[in-house]
Amino acid sequence: MITARDHWEDLEAALRSGANDYLTKPVNLDTLKVRLAIAEQSVRNLDRRREAEEALRDQEETVLNLKRQLNEKSQFQDLVGKSKLMGDLYLRIRELAKVDTTVLIEGETGTGKELVARAVHFSSVRKAGPFIAINCAGLTDALLASQLFGHRKGAFTGAVDHQQGFFEAANGGTLFLD
Repeated sequence: MITARDHWEDLEAALRSGANDYLTKPVNLDTLKVRLAIAEQSVRNLDRRREAEEALRDQEETVLNLKRQLNEKSQFQDLVGKSKLMGDLYLRIRELAKVDTTVLIEGETGTGKELVARAVHFSSVRKAGPFIAINCAGLTDALLASQLFGHRKGAFTGAVDHQQGFFEAANGGTLFLD
Protein backbone atom coordinates (compact mmCIF):
# COMPACT_ATOMS: atom_id res chain seq x y z
CA MET A 1 0.00 0.00 0.00
CA ILE A 2 1.28 3.44 -0.88
CA THR A 3 -0.16 6.44 0.92
CA ALA A 4 0.61 10.06 1.66
CA ARG A 5 -0.38 9.63 5.29
CA ASP A 6 2.10 8.29 7.80
CA HIS A 7 -0.16 7.41 10.70
CA TRP A 8 0.03 4.34 12.90
CA GLU A 9 -3.76 3.82 12.66
CA ASP A 10 -3.60 3.76 8.84
CA LEU A 11 -0.76 1.21 8.90
CA GLU A 12 -2.63 -0.99 11.39
CA ALA A 13 -5.86 -0.84 9.34
CA ALA A 14 -4.01 -1.64 6.10
CA LEU A 15 -2.22 -4.66 7.59
CA ARG A 16 -5.47 -5.90 9.17
CA SER A 17 -7.12 -5.65 5.73
CA GLY A 18 -4.47 -7.88 4.17
CA ALA A 19 -1.75 -5.50 2.98
CA ASN A 20 1.75 -6.97 2.96
CA ASP A 21 3.63 -3.73 2.97
CA TYR A 22 3.09 -0.04 3.60
CA LEU A 23 4.98 2.78 1.93
CA THR A 24 4.53 6.51 2.36
CA LYS A 25 5.02 9.15 -0.29
CA PRO A 26 7.39 10.23 -1.62
CA VAL A 27 8.41 6.67 -2.58
CA ASN A 28 12.04 5.91 -3.32
CA LEU A 29 12.11 3.95 -6.61
CA ASP A 30 14.82 1.54 -5.41
CA THR A 31 12.85 0.83 -2.23
CA LEU A 32 9.72 0.22 -4.32
CA LYS A 33 11.59 -2.24 -6.58
CA VAL A 34 12.91 -4.17 -3.57
CA ARG A 35 9.49 -4.28 -1.91
CA LEU A 36 7.84 -5.44 -5.17
CA ALA A 37 10.45 -8.19 -5.57
CA ILE A 38 9.74 -9.31 -2.00
CA ALA A 39 5.98 -9.30 -2.71
CA GLU A 40 6.50 -11.36 -5.89
CA GLN A 41 8.61 -13.85 -3.95
CA SER A 42 5.90 -14.07 -1.30
CA VAL A 43 3.30 -14.88 -3.97
CA ARG A 44 5.58 -17.55 -5.48
CA ASN A 45 6.17 -19.02 -2.02
CA LEU A 46 2.43 -19.06 -1.36
CA ASP A 47 1.83 -20.83 -4.69
CA ARG A 48 4.53 -23.39 -3.86
CA ARG A 49 3.01 -23.93 -0.44
CA ARG A 50 -0.44 -24.53 -1.95
CA GLU A 51 1.07 -26.99 -4.44
CA ALA A 52 2.95 -28.76 -1.64
CA GLU A 53 -0.20 -28.96 0.50
CA GLU A 54 -2.12 -30.42 -2.45
CA ALA A 55 0.67 -32.92 -3.09
CA LEU A 56 0.65 -33.82 0.60
CA ARG A 57 -3.11 -34.43 0.51
CA ASP A 58 -2.61 -36.66 -2.54
CA GLN A 59 0.16 -38.56 -0.76
CA GLU A 60 -1.97 -38.96 2.37
CA GLU A 61 -4.79 -40.38 0.23
CA THR A 62 -2.32 -42.75 -1.43
CA VAL A 63 -1.06 -43.88 1.99
CA LEU A 64 -4.64 -44.53 3.16
CA ASN A 65 -5.35 -46.57 0.03
CA LEU A 66 -2.15 -48.56 0.49
CA LYS A 67 -3.00 -49.18 4.15
CA ARG A 68 -6.42 -50.49 3.10
CA GLN A 69 -4.80 -52.77 0.52
CA LEU A 70 -2.20 -53.96 3.03
CA ASN A 71 -4.88 -54.64 5.62
CA GLU A 72 -6.85 -56.64 3.07
CA LYS A 73 -3.76 -58.59 2.03
CA SER A 74 -2.73 -59.23 5.63
CA GLN A 75 -6.13 -60.78 6.30
CA PHE A 76 -5.27 -63.41 3.70
CA GLN A 77 -1.49 -63.31 4.15
CA ASP A 78 -1.03 -67.07 4.50
CA LEU A 79 -3.48 -68.03 1.76
CA VAL A 80 -1.92 -68.26 -1.66
CA GLY A 81 -3.50 -68.49 -5.06
CA LYS A 82 -5.19 -66.29 -7.59
CA SER A 83 -7.37 -68.86 -9.33
CA LYS A 84 -11.12 -68.52 -9.74
CA LEU A 85 -11.64 -70.99 -6.86
CA MET A 86 -9.36 -68.99 -4.54
CA GLY A 87 -11.11 -65.78 -5.58
CA ASP A 88 -14.42 -67.40 -4.63
CA LEU A 89 -12.90 -68.48 -1.29
CA TYR A 90 -11.69 -64.93 -0.54
CA LEU A 91 -15.17 -63.62 -1.34
CA ARG A 92 -16.76 -66.26 0.91
CA ILE A 93 -14.36 -65.37 3.74
CA ARG A 94 -15.33 -61.70 3.47
CA GLU A 95 -19.02 -62.64 3.56
CA LEU A 96 -18.56 -64.92 6.58
CA ALA A 97 -16.57 -62.24 8.40
CA LYS A 98 -19.61 -59.93 8.31
CA VAL A 99 -21.76 -62.44 10.23
CA ASP A 100 -21.28 -63.19 13.92
CA THR A 101 -21.95 -66.93 13.80
CA THR A 102 -20.35 -70.35 14.12
CA VAL A 103 -18.61 -71.50 10.93
CA LEU A 104 -17.89 -75.10 9.88
CA ILE A 105 -14.82 -75.41 7.68
CA GLU A 106 -14.42 -78.80 6.02
CA GLY A 107 -11.46 -80.24 4.14
CA GLU A 108 -8.83 -82.93 4.04
CA THR A 109 -5.77 -82.82 6.27
CA GLY A 110 -3.34 -80.17 5.05
CA THR A 111 -5.81 -78.23 2.92
CA GLY A 112 -5.56 -75.04 5.00
CA LYS A 113 -8.65 -75.11 7.20
CA GLU A 114 -6.83 -73.23 9.96
CA LEU A 115 -5.58 -70.64 7.46
CA VAL A 116 -9.15 -70.03 6.33
CA ALA A 117 -10.31 -69.82 9.96
CA ARG A 118 -7.60 -67.25 10.68
CA ALA A 119 -8.59 -65.24 7.60
CA VAL A 120 -12.24 -65.23 8.72
CA HIS A 121 -11.21 -64.21 12.24
CA PHE A 122 -8.89 -61.38 11.18
CA SER A 123 -11.46 -60.09 8.67
CA SER A 124 -14.25 -60.01 11.24
CA VAL A 125 -15.29 -57.76 14.10
CA ARG A 126 -13.67 -60.34 16.41
CA LYS A 127 -10.18 -59.62 15.06
CA ALA A 128 -9.24 -57.71 18.24
CA GLY A 129 -10.05 -60.82 20.29
CA PRO A 130 -7.90 -63.93 20.60
CA PHE A 131 -7.58 -66.64 17.95
CA ILE A 132 -7.05 -69.99 19.66
CA ALA A 133 -6.39 -73.08 17.54
CA ILE A 134 -6.72 -76.52 19.16
CA ASN A 135 -5.63 -79.84 17.65
CA CYS A 136 -8.33 -82.06 19.18
CA ALA A 137 -6.83 -85.27 17.75
CA GLY A 138 -3.86 -84.87 20.09
CA LEU A 139 -6.01 -84.88 23.25
CA THR A 140 -7.75 -87.72 25.08
CA ASP A 141 -11.51 -87.43 25.69
CA ALA A 142 -11.05 -86.59 29.38
CA LEU A 143 -8.29 -84.08 28.70
CA LEU A 144 -10.25 -82.55 25.83
CA ALA A 145 -13.24 -81.82 28.08
CA SER A 146 -10.99 -80.31 30.74
CA GLN A 147 -9.14 -78.19 28.16
CA LEU A 148 -12.30 -77.00 26.42
CA PHE A 149 -14.40 -76.20 29.48
CA GLY A 150 -11.73 -75.71 32.15
CA HIS A 151 -12.01 -76.94 35.72
CA ARG A 152 -11.96 -75.82 39.32
CA LYS A 153 -9.40 -76.80 41.91
CA GLY A 154 -10.29 -80.24 43.33
CA ALA A 155 -12.80 -81.09 40.55
CA PHE A 156 -10.87 -84.32 39.93
CA THR A 157 -7.65 -85.99 40.97
CA GLY A 158 -4.80 -83.82 39.78
CA ALA A 159 -6.86 -80.61 39.56
CA VAL A 160 -4.64 -78.58 41.88
CA ASP A 161 -5.81 -75.15 40.71
CA HIS A 162 -8.43 -73.34 38.64
CA GLN A 163 -7.85 -73.88 34.91
CA GLN A 164 -9.56 -71.60 32.39
CA GLY A 165 -11.01 -73.52 29.43
CA PHE A 166 -10.46 -72.69 25.79
CA PHE A 167 -14.08 -71.56 25.37
CA GLU A 168 -13.63 -68.98 28.12
CA ALA A 169 -10.18 -67.96 26.88
CA ALA A 170 -11.51 -67.40 23.35
CA ASN A 171 -14.38 -65.20 24.56
CA GLY A 172 -14.71 -62.25 22.16
CA GLY A 173 -12.47 -63.98 19.64
CA THR A 174 -12.34 -67.27 17.76
CA LEU A 175 -11.86 -70.86 18.90
CA PHE A 176 -10.74 -73.14 16.05
CA LEU A 177 -11.21 -76.84 16.81
CA ASP A 178 -9.34 -79.09 14.39
